[in-house]
Amino acid sequence: MNVELFLRRHPLFGSLPSSLLGELATLSQTRTFAPGEIVCREGSTADTVYVLLSGRIEVERDGLGAIASLGRRGEL
Repeated sequence: MNVELFLRRHPLFGSLPSSLLGELATLSQTRTFAPGEIVCREGSTADTVYVLLSGRIEVERDGLGAIASLGRRGEL
């Protein structure tokens, strides 16, 4: 997958200068998560942006279960 091209086509990143898109693409990493694996926890310090390339992800809140389900390519 060409990460720079993907970022260029994404509405959040598409208007950034080419030099910055190239740098973001170089710094990016593709991660695979197992079903049920926790990606982040509510209240933890955010130091990463995740962009969904494929699959589905559920957002859960303690005691409430799933409160959102994301499944479109490019969702953050």
